[in-house]
Amino acid sequence: MAELETQTKLKAIAHLVLQFIPRTKTNTVGLAPSDEELTALYENRLDTTRRAQVLAYIANDQEIHERWIRCVETLAYIDELETTQTNTVKNKKNFFRSALEYLTAKPVLSGGFSTAAIIVLVMAILPQQQEINIQLSLNEAYSSWGGSLPTEWDALASDQKPTPTYSSKRSFFDEPKVKSSIQRVLETGFKISLSTIGAAPFKSYGINATNLTPLAYTDVNTIMSTLEYNALLQTGQLAGLAALQCKINSNSPRLNSLSKNLQQLQQQFNALQSVETKALSLTMKSNNNAALCATAQYIVSLITATP
Repeated sequence: MAELETQTKLKAIAHLVLQFIPRTKTNTVGLAPSDEELTALYENRLDTTRRAQVLAYIANDQEIHERWIRCVETLAYIDELETTQTNTVKNKKNFFRSALEYLTAKPVLSGGFSTAAIIVLVMAILPQQQEINIQLSLNEAYSSWGGSLPTEWDALASDQKPTPTYSSKRSFFDEPKVKSSIQRVLETGFKISLSTIGAAPFKSYGINATNLTPLAYTDVNTIMSTLEYNALLQTGQLAGLAALQCKINSNSPRLNSLSKNLQQLQQQFNALQSVETKALSLTMKSNNNAALCATAQYIVSLITATP
């Protein structure tokens, strides 16, 4: 939040400075920037040469300067919504509705920020809103019944709990298992559930924090998008919750709010086309509790498999 506030202040200062720069189109080079390029400038995605050209247009062209101001106002508002969403918004529809109300209330279209650019923004918001909704349902599960899982697990009959199995082929000379990036992202999500719920119940599966290998997005940003990473992360969290609840009671309504997200998550990472995502696609093809339990079982077996 502090970083966002600092960036906002710096942009405000830059806008103030631009107000006092004499404008003349003779100082501009290259084509006038499109709305998409103004958005790219805001997100720091332009190369050095084009960035200088676009800044020159903003400084010397009144119409483009006004478009830039409106672009920043709109994008900054969306950034603020995204930053505060998980902490302050209780209604899952509020984020998308608030953004649309802002866009329609502000004179962005008359100011030159084109309809096409607004559509691009809306299309960018929608997947993020879905991601936020899923995380909200996970947070609700953690807070409403996740904390009681260890006690309920202790009360479960021994023959209903899994028995950890260890390969007889394992020896001191075995090579350690090499985990794929996909598996490590799934384990990152699973570890979030383990840490939130408590580690004790997962010992029945032979899973503890030390045999989970987390992976940050910065380590995989060349092979998957943020949406793909977060979809795998959330799938891992679902598996952590479901691995326990499915054993306790697979027909529990607790699982309903989680299972409805399966297809949506699968669609977001399906393009990765790995062995793991192909297997997950088979278990996540339906939004029901049986599919959720099968997904959890697959991820558990992936984590506990020996070389």
